[in-house]
Amino acid sequence: MAGRKQHYLPQHLLRGFEASKVGKKTQVVVYKKGARPYVTSTEGVASQRDFYSKPGDGVTDTLDDLITAFEGSMFNPFLDQARLVTPDELLSAESAATAVVHLTVRASHLRGAFALLMQKMLTQLDDLLSDPEVVRKLVDIDSTNPQSPLSEEIKKVFDALPIEVFPEKERAILEKMARFKAREKFDVQMREFTPVLREQLSILGGELPRMVVRGHTKVLEQSLVPAPRLEALRRLHWRVFSAESPSHFVLPDCAAIASTVSGRIQPVAMSSDEEISWVAMPISARQVLIGYTGSEPPVVSNLNEHFVKCSLEFFVSSIFHADLEVATSHMGELLEALTVDLMEESFVSARLGCGESATEASTSSIRIVPVIIHSNEGKSTDISQLIQRIVAQQCDVREANRLESIVVTDDVCIEVARLYGRELSPYEEAVKMGGTIELVPDTVSSSFRMFLPERVVRTMGAADVRMSQWATVLVTHLLGQMSYFIYWFEHIVPMSEGRVFTLRQRIALELTHRFSSHYCGSVKTAQAANESELREEDEHLSVHAVTVALGAIEVARQQFIAHQSVDALLPDVVPALDILLGTLAKYCGRYLSDAESRRLSRTTPTAEYLVRVGLWEWLNLFGPELHRHRKSMERKSSSIEQVLALSEHVERVLWQYGIFLSDVEDGRLWVDACDEEHLGAVRSVLNS
Repeated sequence: MAGRKQHYLPQHLLRGFEASKVGKKTQVVVYKKGARPYVTSTEGVASQRDFYSKPGDGVTDTLDDLITAFEGSMFNPFLDQARLVTPDELLSAESAATAVVHLTVRASHLRGAFALLMQKMLTQLDDLLSDPEVVRKLVDIDSTNPQSPLSEEIKKVFDALPIEVFPEKERAILEKMARFKAREKFDVQMREFTPVLREQLSILGGELPRMVVRGHTKVLEQSLVPAPRLEALRRLHWRVFSAESPSHFVLPDCAAIASTVSGRIQPVAMSSDEEISWVAMPISARQVLIGYTGSEPPVVSNLNEHFVKCSLEFFVSSIFHADLEVATSHMGELLEALTVDLMEESFVSARLGCGESATEASTSSIRIVPVIIHSNEGKSTDISQLIQRIVAQQCDVREANRLESIVVTDDVCIEVARLYGRELSPYEEAVKMGGTIELVPDTVSSSFRMFLPERVVRTMGAADVRMSQWATVLVTHLLGQMSYFIYWFEHIVPMSEGRVFTLRQRIALELTHRFSSHYCGSVKTAQAANESELREEDEHLSVHAVTVALGAIEVARQQFIAHQSVDALLPDVVPALDILLGTLAKYCGRYLSDAESRRLSRTTPTAEYLVRVGLWEWLNLFGPELHRHRKSMERKSSSIEQVLALSEHVERVLWQYGIFLSDVEDGRLWVDACDEEHLGAVRSVLNS
């Protein structure tokens, strides 16, 4: 029957690293990190009271009884045989693999490694709770995939509702609303539940040591030699190699190490079965057991260095040596590297970069075409130089090369109509007359032309500083829009090739394309000097535009209830949405570009108005999602799924006014609009 002092590295193995003898007791040198090496008996090394199990009743074998019996019947006889063979002899792959697997699985090192990894994961989770954006990505809260975890949970809720017949279209709309509200509420709920989650993580951290012990014990109770690992190691060829004095081997607390096919060294217990190229386990101070793939044994160097770096708490040697004492500072390095990699695989992909992309300043000269400009020649030259300077400051070389020309005219709409060879609609004229950036048709690579009103350009460099700033902001904003348009055509459009979008999706994507460009333009202007001085006046314009746009959507709803014509509804609703989303995208760009918290203030007139109409929570999702989209644009890591999620904001605004869009089987658009009674119920749900 085994005793209470239970060895996780067998004494029979430890005696092979004898430093001296005191009577019948073998002594070894123990090296620990941050401590002086010391000599002690093997009885006190790699052992712990009741490490595997408490004493049994003498009838039923305990886990320690089973391990002790395994040592006597299998491990010790194999070790004796291995210490006597010559380097030319191949050992039984079954016996060698069994010995190595058993020893590496039972060692305390495995407990320590898992405890370290789990503690770091808990710490990482605690850190992540401070960053809702990372948590959003981890839980996939913003996914539009109908098979996402959130979508599946919402389906389960609707399946459990006591409703016998639920029309498919209405259910799809309600599920979409529920999913979107979860996105809106997520950050608020994260702030509310973070203290509770942190408390639970703290409790879990306190319970962690006991959890690891229970898990390790359970694994050993199931098998002292786990079959999957045994199968992997029995494929290796096994030999014993000797070191001539004064060379020697140390025994790491992980017992054995492995090399991956890429040459990475790590403890055997932490290695993937498919990756192992060779395995090394010291069996005495002068001998090491090597298992390897292929027909020839590997050329292995610096084994002691690897043994030390793979050790977690200690390693054993037969000698005192200054180099070994110095080497203790490197204990745990390879395990730490492995832990970092595992953490990166689990979490880092969810972390969003927050640094600005480095760009090369433009030195290109843009062709400025003064179609009609009433200024003297010297004044025109000065204005041209000012515009060139803004382009050089705001665009990198690649972007500047895509700006075909800048047209200065007293009638922007006429010049844009000439570019496209058609008349502009009244709405197009309204949004373009103040200045616009347009894609030049029929160009091999997407090129853009900027149109600026002469009356605005003439104020650049004028004595009226405020008007000059407005002109600078306009040019800067249009350049920011162009940056986004370039990205859209180079990256987003190719991603969507081969996909068929419904009319509902095409409308939403076109609006997304436009309001995202306004966000990028507004971020550029917010970063420009003195732009903050213009915010007060711009704030009044924002409130007016939002009020007019929402009023137009409300009127369109009422008219649709009467005429029930989708073709009549769209020309009213789409321009209103374009104005609303573009205005609020610019608003978010101004206030979020320099806000570390990515949270909007409720104290501005625009914010106060949106609170009154029930769209404040929505705006606090809209702004951060635009920010994330722009950051992914800088890293060129956007996906079509991200753009589709962003496009859902179009429908979210319509829901607030009782307008619901659906796809019909043939790809056409179906519209439902609530009457006054049902509109109140819808808003109550959306604002709850």
